[in-house]
Amino acid sequence: MPWSDPTDPEFFEIAKHLGSLCLIAVNEYIPTMTTSAGTGSAVRAEVAVIDGPMAGKRYPDAMFFGKKIVPQLKASHGSTILGRIGQGEKQAGKNAPFIVEKATTDDAAKATAYVQAHGDVNSQPVTTDTSMASAKGYAPDPATPREATSSPSLPEPPPYPGTVTGGTYTNQPARVTVPQDDDPPF
Repeated sequence: MPWSDPTDPEFFEIAKHLGSLCLIAVNEYIPTMTTSAGTGSAVRAEVAVIDGPMAGKRYPDAMFFGKKIVPQLKASHGSTILGRIGQGEKQAGKNAPFIVEKATTDDAAKATAYVQAHGDVNSQPVTTDTSMASAKGYAPDPATPREATSSPSLPEPPPYPGTVTGGTYTNQPARVTVPQDDDPPF
């Protein structure tokens, strides 16, 4: 049979992963999303749970909501962070917010073993710093040459946006339209 049966999706329930070490590949920031809990911003990510009660689980399409964790993950858009799911300070009349706590050296060793055995989430560089500062040792060292891989030949792209005449490049300004508000185009 060339197809498969549909499966029930598993949702990443952050409360079930409190204290767990996770690799979180931040894929998308959503500035406005309406849910049954109200309207707010969200982050879509791929998550690999490294330790804790649900160790080994992978969530390819996890959603994160909350005033503390969303800005924290948004700052790491396009990369993979390593950290523990934790909770911040509780304020009067509110639940304690979920956060990603910085990973320890032992956590980094566990993550390295996990990635060697199972592969990285989303094939993005891994950092333990949720502020996107340099994380030497967790991402490939740019000074280390990589093995050359063969790829199909691609045609040369046309010159952009200027022209070359007699070996001289003349830049012509590109026209860019910028929306006047922050509303998404849908």
